Amino acid sequence: MTGPGETDLTVRRAKRSDAADFASHVVRHLSESGSAGAPEFAPVRSASRSDVLDAAELRWSRPAGEAGWGRAVLLVQPRPSEPFGPSPLRVVGHAELVGSAIPASLHRATLTIGVERAYVGRGHGRALADAVLELAREAPSLVYVDAHVFASNERAIALYASLGFAETARIPDAFRVRDGRPVADVLMTKVIGR
Repeated sequence: MTGPGETDLTVRRAKRSDAADFASHVVRHLSESGSAGAPEFAPVRSASRSDVLDAAELRWSRPAGEAGWGRAVLLVQPRPSEPFGPSPLRVVGHAELVGSAIPASLHRATLTIGVERAYVGRGHGRALADAVLELAREAPSLVYVDAHVFASNERAIALYASLGFAETARIPDAFRVRDGRPVADVLMTKVIGR
């Protein structure tokens, strides 16, 4: 079974001009964490679109290897034709690498993956991860890619493990979500090499 417009979905590298659509996607995606039977996957369920937009534009404008750099790949689908619409594409998933703000940690980057609920379980997370890991291999000083996953998000843990990530730490009660329930944070790491 495919979701709406599923056959038209494409994974591609993000451009700075995609930042607004990326920000809208992140806001939609965060609102799904822990709602309508979905697992908790984020410590926050809302974010300011303008804050997400500003941060993405800043990260994506920095050269890889500079403090605070970022690179992303997006899962996009065409929008119905709109004569005055902002973009012909709608972002429904992403994978992003973010370099440390600390120069001594620039040999590591943090990976986030987010796919909107209507598109989960169809291999899009793996396609995004594969594409962003290619970007990781292009970053000159990158040796490790880290991912933080809620311990209750078994699907994400299984995906990262299948991609060669290994659990390197588990922080009990790292976050308190919704009703104050504690959630452990699992750090998973993949060695890119150098």
